[in-house]
Amino acid sequence: MDLSTQELEWGRKNNMDKNKKTDNNNFDKISKNDFKFVQMDEKIHDVKFETKPTTFLKDAFRRFTKNKSSVTAAVIIGVLITMALTVPVINKSNITNSFPQGTFLTPRVPGFDNINSMNGTKEYNNIVLDMSNPDTPQPVGFFLDSIVSDIKISDSYYTVANQYGSGGEIVLRPDRRDRDVALVTPFAKFDLTNNYRYTMVVVEPPTTLMVAPNYAVMMDVKYGDSTTSVPVVLKNYASDIGIVTQINIEDNIIAQRPAEITDNEVSARFRFELKTTAENVNNGTFPSLSLKSFKVENLSEPFDDTFKSTVSGINFSEGNELLLRDKINLNPRSWRIATSGSTGTLYSGSLTARNVLVKLGSFRYDLYNAAFGDRVKTIGEQELLKFVALGYIEYDFNVGVDSFVLLDAENSPIREIRSQKVTNLPGLTVKEVSAVVSIYRYYGYSDIPYFLFGTNQRGHDFFKVVFSGLNTSLMLGLIVATVNIIIGIVWGAISGYYGGTIDLVMERFTEILSGVPSIVVMTLAILTLGNSFGVFVMAMIMTGWIGTAARTRSQFYRYKHREYVLASRTLGANDGRIIFRHILPNSMGPIITSGVLMIPGIIFTEASISYLNLGLQGLPSFGVAMSEVQGYIHTSPYLIVSAAVIVSLLMISFNLFGNGLRDAFNPSLKGVE
Repeated sequence: MDLSTQELEWGRKNNMDKNKKTDNNNFDKISKNDFKFVQMDEKIHDVKFETKPTTFLKDAFRRFTKNKSSVTAAVIIGVLITMALTVPVINKSNITNSFPQGTFLTPRVPGFDNINSMNGTKEYNNIVLDMSNPDTPQPVGFFLDSIVSDIKISDSYYTVANQYGSGGEIVLRPDRRDRDVALVTPFAKFDLTNNYRYTMVVVEPPTTLMVAPNYAVMMDVKYGDSTTSVPVVLKNYASDIGIVTQINIEDNIIAQRPAEITDNEVSARFRFELKTTAENVNNGTFPSLSLKSFKVENLSEPFDDTFKSTVSGINFSEGNELLLRDKINLNPRSWRIATSGSTGTLYSGSLTARNVLVKLGSFRYDLYNAAFGDRVKTIGEQELLKFVALGYIEYDFNVGVDSFVLLDAENSPIREIRSQKVTNLPGLTVKEVSAVVSIYRYYGYSDIPYFLFGTNQRGHDFFKVVFSGLNTSLMLGLIVATVNIIIGIVWGAISGYYGGTIDLVMERFTEILSGVPSIVVMTLAILTLGNSFGVFVMAMIMTGWIGTAARTRSQFYRYKHREYVLASRTLGANDGRIIFRHILPNSMGPIITSGVLMIPGIIFTEASISYLNLGLQGLPSFGVAMSEVQGYIHTSPYLIVSAAVIVSLLMISFNLFGNGLRDAFNPSLKGVE
């Protein structure tokens, strides 16, 4: 109804009232149609409210949930914290005792058996092969049942003797270019009534730095009962290469025999003298003598087994065999460098190998089967009887191996007993058996385990090590961050709110304290008081609150002169109410962000101090776990990478989570999407 209509209605009513006074008879002529209801107290609103009243925390939570990255970060943090709490309890792997057989196992993840980097296998290249059985090459130090690929065989030539090598020659060279050197064989018995021949194969020098040898072949002979050797020249100095042989060497020995001696049996050894020349010295080259083989034969009695046994220490058919023989027979019977000779002073030199053929193999190896499969192990009597008591096996030491019966094939770690040994000591009898043992059952596993992060240098499950350490580090970070935030807020609030002299004095104190590097403070505290958990907390609190205090102070300077603070003070609010009800809530965004980021920062600090060998003692920690494996980054990079992934997730997640909290607790954004 518009205003004119309203006025007409009131006018009609007034006229009716007048007529009523003058003419009561007209009252009956008024009907209800002459009246119309008008609501005079109607409230008019521009827009109807579509939201309900809410609290500051509800609004902050609503805004936080709108930030998808922050919510995702919160979920990741929750998962990591849950794993840090549950993994050390649920995972039954032993991380207290060392397990040498299982060190540096690569990660093994269920369901990824066909992916080499995640199935616990490792590629090995150029591994020395034992070719004693050519049909089944055996990589030295590896189990055949754990090789999961074909062995690719290649040839390699060594310059050192190798027990799995073959062929090669020996190389004699002096230690100095201007001094001679000699090589002597063991002594052997010779009957001068026989006809003897020596044959040797001399090869070219191994490198251009070594020149053709100028060498002589001699014998040191002891006639009769004499202990003094008489030098006998068999071959004068020459540079002959190839097959060098000489027969009737007994004639040379007889020619030098003293007239008074008639005994035909002598003791003699061969001497190879290598001479240096002025040309060697001037050119800076080393002379060298390379012998591929040497053999002494009795041509008169070629089938004399006694003589063959006598010269067995002299004859050799390959350099590798000779050098290995001399390593075993470390006595005067071995080939060795002489220290003096008939042609003057002889100096020391070296006797090395050359062209030793070694077969090498490349293959993929199942590390987990090698560590936890069936292996031969020595088991003592008491340990064996423990398995008997558990009902896994039957065994009687009085009967021996034949008494073994496998009762529980599902759980028994003892799969077979191959031999028994009983040792009688004074007052003690030691009984033990050599048994085939299922290693994974022996260590309490129901099957070959999966180690998601592999194992470290002690054979510990690194997945459990990381999360056990993360448990301690998170607890350390939470305690230290909480205390630092409380101290920092109180200190910064007082300094920023009151200002003036109070602020000046408090700032000078924090400047002096912050002038000392935190790493120095921690190091001194740990070196003085030890590296226990409590000392770490105290050391990180000493200077850790300064950053929060400075941030709180700046926020108080920003808000303390705002109009709403002035209004509150005008209405009679005290300092405590103004600080905690008006200024601090508006300042919580940056403070919360810095507080959340303080936790991963503390973990990093603990990790850094661990690299100085000052890590936590008595408790596993994330920093100690990382510091212990950082030296194996080149050989086992998966260890440090897996730990780095966890700490990176923590850092990124805490950062995003802190940013979300900062926006959520910013009062100026209340009601903003």
